Amino acid sequence: MKQPTPSILERLSAIITILIFLLPDVSASAHALMERPWRSTHSVHPHNIEYTGLPTTPALSEIPVVESPMRISGGSHMVLLGGHPSDALNKPVDDVVEFEVLNLDMTQSARISFHKSTSETVGLTINGQHFFEVVGTSAVVPSACLMEGTNTVLFASQLGHPVAITDVQFDVTAAEAHGASVLASALESNFIANAFESDNTSSSDLSFALKSYQTAAIPLSLSNITRGATAYRSAASDKVITVKIGVQRTLGQSQLREAQVMYFDYTSHSWQKAFVKEVDHENFMVEADVPGGTDYFAALIKTPEMPEAAAFMPTAISDLEPKTPAEGITLIQPPTANQQGDAIVSYPLSLPPGRQGMAPQLVLSYSSSGGELVRLWVEHSHPKHQCGHPLGSAHLRSKFRN
Repeated sequence: MKQPTPSILERLSAIITILIFLLPDVSASAHALMERPWRSTHSVHPHNIEYTGLPTTPALSEIPVVESPMRISGGSHMVLLGGHPSDALNKPVDDVVEFEVLNLDMTQSARISFHKSTSETVGLTINGQHFFEVVGTSAVVPSACLMEGTNTVLFASQLGHPVAITDVQFDVTAAEAHGASVLASALESNFIANAFESDNTSSSDLSFALKSYQTAAIPLSLSNITRGATAYRSAASDKVITVKIGVQRTLGQSQLREAQVMYFDYTSHSWQKAFVKEVDHENFMVEADVPGGTDYFAALIKTPEMPEAAAFMPTAISDLEPKTPAEGITLIQPPTANQQGDAIVSYPLSLPPGRQGMAPQLVLSYSSSGGELVRLWVEHSHPKHQCGHPLGSAHLRSKFRN
């Protein structure tokens, strides 16, 4: 049966309907062509790790703050770096500042500004992966280094000197972003990170060797024995990985068995101990399963017997003289003879002072010419009175002397 031919009015209605549905897409395409995002300087790196060198930080007044749907907010607290006197144990719990990103916009950047107590260069690690060296007091971070929701920035002192970071602030800016520093690749002889896939196969992940200012501060209660770097970083995230960390070859076999694998936990802002499942005595490496996308190092937990015990407790007093068993003990001197030839010997008894400053002095004395075997003298501290009480007689006698 032959289908009826649609009328001109029906064809026109169909064309108008199609245009109505296509109008939003056409409008968005036209807006993208006008914005020309392919010419933007904020390119997304495949690994979100390596960028060009960091230029000198511009003044805050030169960095424009734009109106954008993207929003950044975060709490600020004092960050104490490099063994600051207020953080003598060098714990990293206060070195991490969290901030929130809403409506992440790849055409915008994030400005992190702060005040610091010295002019020393500080290091910033964004979300555990992207490292920036900051000479001034602010850094512009590309949106490629950020993520929707909670983000973290880890502060570190480049030279290890005490630095206090205060008034940390976050803003959205259209300024050209700084490039993250290029991290050195880890040697397989010192560090290996393998991730397990869903089909039970393993794959080697991109990993980096870190300097002391490129990772979280290591507490003084831990002795770093990592070989080839201060710590290592894996680019793998959201998965459990197996890491093998090389340790110093000067360690004894007993110390090698006590080596621990530590990983940095951004949730608790602290180093956590992983279970060591294998020790390679031949290659001096320790193996453990750890969360991916963070930093790792090998350590020995310090004990008072270790050479660094003085640093384990900064408040300890190290200049005390050792005690002797004979301290506080009064020895009896040999008997002496007076002009009459009598043998005399005495022994003082130590007692704590009494009330109102009364401090009795007890002395056991013996004389070969005395009627009693032993005489006990109680000499009061009062300057006008002294009395003695002899022992060994049937009656108690007192002798007072002015």
